[in-house]
Amino acid sequence: VNNFQGEAMITRAIAVVAALAVALGGCAGKDAARESSATPSTSLPTPTVVATPSTPPTPAKPATLTRVQAGQRYLALVKPVNAVLEEPKCKESEDIFISGGTWPNDHPDRVVRACFKRFVPLHEKLIAALQTTAWPVDARADIADMISINQAQLHCAKKASRAATYDAMSEVYAGCFPEDDGSADRVRARFGLPGRSE
Repeated sequence: VNNFQGEAMITRAIAVVAALAVALGGCAGKDAARESSATPSTSLPTPTVVATPSTPPTPAKPATLTRVQAGQRYLALVKPVNAVLEEPKCKESEDIFISGGTWPNDHPDRVVRACFKRFVPLHEKLIAALQTTAWPVDARADIADMISINQAQLHCAKKASRAATYDAMSEVYAGCFPEDDGSADRVRARFGLPGRSE
């Protein structure tokens, strides 16, 4: 082998070795990439915290009133309503429509209308309180009767508060207000209270 052929063989051998080295290096890189993608990750996903809606607490059922407590509660509830009806100007004006008679300025309807405008919201509060109070069990039927007649009275009081003339007010008194059913006196008796004054 002459020198020229020897050099050519050495150069070819170096080129083959270099090509093999590149090829093997490429394969090794691909194998490493495959291994890293095939190897399961050891880190766990962060759990998502879901807020659980809180259940509102159930309101405590009010304790049933004793007879004495019920009597005190009843008097406190009816006091503001009765205070309006017992005002002399309201009472005297109303008496004109109930019993007849004369009125100094000939406009008792205006006085009565103003009295009922104050009476209506107080009466609405009274009915709501009668419905939501934990009355003694033996008084509940009488309270229910009292609520019914109070609702009828409230309806008529609203009509009276809108009556624009003497005749319109007379019609309300003549045909709307229900007869007293005695339920208020029965309730008072249940609670050991004296009967209503005339």
